[in-house]
Amino acid sequence: MTLIGIKAAAAALWALVLFIFTCAVNLDNAFKGKVLIVWHPYSNYRDFFIFDDMFKTHSHVFIIKAGHFLGFAILDLLIYALIKHRAYSALLTIAFAVVTEILQLHTFRDGRLYDVLVDAAGVMASHYWLMLIQSRVLRRRLAE
Repeated sequence: MTLIGIKAAAAALWALVLFIFTCAVNLDNAFKGKVLIVWHPYSNYRDFFIFDDMFKTHSHVFIIKAGHFLGFAILDLLIYALIKHRAYSALLTIAFAVVTEILQLHTFRDGRLYDVLVDAAGVMASHYWLMLIQSRVLRRRLAE
């Protein structure tokens, strides 16, 4: 397998992990390896725009949101490593976040815009972290 193939496989595998944890009916069971995803064809898409339940849906809300933040930051880094274009990697990662949240509306989970915003914050953090690393490397090279 080529290096590009390995990078693509890593990004796809991480996206699959995020999808499973996003759409699994019971998050606690998913962590134990018992994944159940139940699809129902009808959903109320207006639920995507509910904001007042952020602290009511999970007892471990900050851990869940940190998982969103870090999970999508890692996905963005993996996609960036594959395509080497920051704007496109951010766009693809945020698009994946939107799709997974909308799919949650069909899996007896709560797909919410605020989760996309947390995901996007993780993407932006990885973007600026990459910029910081690259600027330090450039400064070192110029100083040599």
